[in-house]
Amino acid sequence: MEELRMRKGNKALMRARDIVMVATMSALVVVVHLFFHVTVPLQAGTAMVILSGMALGPKKGFAIGALSRFICNFYMLQGMWTPWQMLCWGLLGMLAGIFFEQSTRRAKSGRQNFKLPDRPAVMAAFSFFVTFIVYGGIINIAAMFLTASFPGEPAVSLKTLQLTYISGIPYDLFHAVCAAAFVFLFGTGFTKRLSRIAIKYGVN
Repeated sequence: MEELRMRKGNKALMRARDIVMVATMSALVVVVHLFFHVTVPLQAGTAMVILSGMALGPKKGFAIGALSRFICNFYMLQGMWTPWQMLCWGLLGMLAGIFFEQSTRRAKSGRQNFKLPDRPAVMAAFSFFVTFIVYGGIINIAAMFLTASFPGEPAVSLKTLQLTYISGIPYDLFHAVCAAAFVFLFGTGFTKRLSRIAIKYGVN
């Protein structure tokens, strides 16, 4: 009975630590994103979500991405687009966590000689493609559905979606390049420090 109580207590402590880590990282993502939003447009929030997923895993990556986007929009304007943006940031964090976990497993098994966060160029390339394809792809679909609800706007159709994708390329490209640049400049140091904190407090 005492052993069972200890196990339940440990599980509760782990859940509390997980919640604290997700809340802390979400707050950090919001602060960094808002700071760079009004200073240098490096899309730091997107990059931070990706780095959080790399360091903490797919589950926490998704939670941090979705929660931080929801909080950001209290300062940047809530709307029908908020759930779509939460989904996008959540998916970026989750995909980064999955990719990082697979990379770590391959490195430990000897099938490759480096882990993902040891190579800034690889991290930046990954960030560019997931931001451009996943975030841009979903947001363009959202834009088509959201604008179709206004009078005089084109209806939902394959042609409208194609036009939305084409018109969204400049922003999607800018978004992806800026996020990749942030990851390239700060990603290695950030993920190493965050991983050490997670190990120290037994979060992962």
